Amino acid sequence: MWRRRLVVPAALLVLAFAFSFAWPRGVTGRAPAGAAKPFTWIAVADHFDQPAEGLVEHMVAAKPAFVVGVGDLVFRSSPDDYASLKRAVLDPLAKVAARFYPVAGNHDFPVRQHWFEFWPPPANKLYYSFDYGNSHFIILDTNRAFLSEGDKTEDQRFEPDSEEYAIKAQAESFEPGSAQYEWLRKDLAATRKALIFVFFHQPAFSFGGHEGSPAIQRALCPLFERYRVTAVFAGHSHGYERFVPLRVDLSSGSPVAVPDKKNGVVYIVTAGGGKPLYDIATNKLHAATAKAFHFVRIDVRGTIASCSAIEAKTGRVLDGFELGSRRH
Repeated sequence: MWRRRLVVPAALLVLAFAFSFAWPRGVTGRAPAGAAKPFTWIAVADHFDQPAEGLVEHMVAAKPAFVVGVGDLVFRSSPDDYASLKRAVLDPLAKVAARFYPVAGNHDFPVRQHWFEFWPPPANKLYYSFDYGNSHFIILDTNRAFLSEGDKTEDQRFEPDSEEYAIKAQAESFEPGSAQYEWLRKDLAATRKALIFVFFHQPAFSFGGHEGSPAIQRALCPLFERYRVTAVFAGHSHGYERFVPLRVDLSSGSPVAVPDKKNGVVYIVTAGGGKPLYDIATNKLHAATAKAFHFVRIDVRGTIASCSAIEAKTGRVLDGFELGSRRH
């Protein structure tokens, strides 16, 4: 029996190829074909549109399936910064078919001017989730924690042109009972994936220029413990910090971090994308630290995630560790 062959005009193939690079990658909730196989992804933050020397080149060389940008990707939603971000980061990653999933950081505010137009769905929201292979990825908006840093208070009146003013007007609450909190609780309860990774900009724990957020510790960390999240990634505090598995004790009324290998969650600050680095005060809760420009590469093989903090300029490994599924 003769089989009829479908002939696709060359012009259409060229058009399809060109269109595939017309928009930033990392914007669909559907996992590409082959996602069940071993895959690599990257977490990086705080580079704006001027990443550290060697950062993008080493990320591209890793050929990740996608990159999660954990906040401070542009500065105050300037259109020029979006164009620079695309040229400096997104276009090189698109050449190796690496998608990009954004997290809003405090310097990304005000976000409504361009953020929701620049990132196609589902990434054109301040919080969302997606699946890839055996893993579930959750992006949150914790920027209201920024309003409680230093001498600031959330009920304070801020100057109309300040990022604090924009955050107060636009950022989502993450307190229990809020829309974001209830969405997160239901999302965590619904997933059946072996590995769960959570991302937000302000860290729950940090000793590197920005302190950890008691508000996040009280509201969100108990959920991460209850649903056995694999790891939580943050930015904001410029440098690299990995913590031992931590559980939050709320029995005294104030959150207290307790090392707990069985029930604790691993928290990672990866904020070395290019902005000036902070000194890090060593603490007994740290598993590893580095004052270095870097990104974190994660290689998922089955239910094991092999993680490496990679120095931007040299490509050398600053810290290596493994994370396993806590779901069973």
